Amino acid sequence: MSSTCRPTPRQGCGSIWTPSPTAFCPSRLVGYDPLVGDTTTQYVFSGERSVGGLLFADQVSVFRGERLYMQAHVSEVEINPTFNTNEFDAPHWRPLTTAISVNPLGHGAYEIAGIEDGAFRVVFFDLGDGVAVFDAPESRTRSAWVASEIQRTLGPKPIRYLILSHFHDDHIAGIGYYVDQGAQIVTVRSNASLVARYARVNSQLHPDLASAGRQPAFLFVDGDHVDLASGDHALRVYRLADCPHAKDMLLAYQPAEHLIVQADLFVELAAYSPTSAAFAAWMRRADAPAIDSIIGTHSERISRAALKASPSGETWRRRSEMSRRQTAWAACVRGFQPGRIAGAMPLF
Repeated sequence: MSSTCRPTPRQGCGSIWTPSPTAFCPSRLVGYDPLVGDTTTQYVFSGERSVGGLLFADQVSVFRGERLYMQAHVSEVEINPTFNTNEFDAPHWRPLTTAISVNPLGHGAYEIAGIEDGAFRVVFFDLGDGVAVFDAPESRTRSAWVASEIQRTLGPKPIRYLILSHFHDDHIAGIGYYVDQGAQIVTVRSNASLVARYARVNSQLHPDLASAGRQPAFLFVDGDHVDLASGDHALRVYRLADCPHAKDMLLAYQPAEHLIVQADLFVELAAYSPTSAAFAAWMRRADAPAIDSIIGTHSERISRAALKASPSGETWRRRSEMSRRQTAWAACVRGFQPGRIAGAMPLF
């Protein structure tokens, strides 16, 4: 397949190649990846078909550097179904908390709210002789700022543990700071090599604190849980295995408040999902801890009682409405009945 391609500059990240109006050309983007640093990503399109006057590639291959990163085969293309225009009205979401603030959660637990324009919060725990932090978003620079807020709140206590919920970029990109400070990284054994790579990545395109090149010190959660502290400062980390979102997810549990801290298992601004169902099933287990409230990296603290409310209650109405709107926005789930989603939700 031959075609004429022209380069189009893209400010701040090299240049990207766009296709001609009649055929697909490879596109190349130079940018930053928190796992590998500065890299080249190339998209190669193979074959083409016309559906409703629009061209689609039959296969898309994505290369990082010289390595094949992903390959997608398009087996079917269908014009979007027709939706009522009100399906695209924005749901009445509760506004995000965008103001940066450190808020006590009780018995030595705190949240730093307002990170990433309100989309992220970091929870930390006073362990008496040190501190445990849950997740490391954005960058080493952000983690250094989080550490300064912790010191301002608790005084000069060392950060002994960084609890990594899972290995996705938005939860691990700032882990290098904690590694360089000597904190133990609480994670599952299969994440060790990834953590080491994230910790030492440097970039010219994404300015950040330089890596000191220190090797991570790990505390692995091989079984169901591990205790980081006991007594008045008790803190337990649970492992949720075989989760749809990531194979192994970690949760922090503070017995004094019956508080569970999670990431991406329940997200207020996202549709209910198999991941949410797995989290709900774990909470209903006979051996699960007593949980009165839940807080997430992407969601405010909410009581378990609110999650157990009837589907006609405010929490379920809001989540059902968001799920319905997102289904309309995605325009890819055939035969779905948006109005029935609330009744299908397993209760927490």
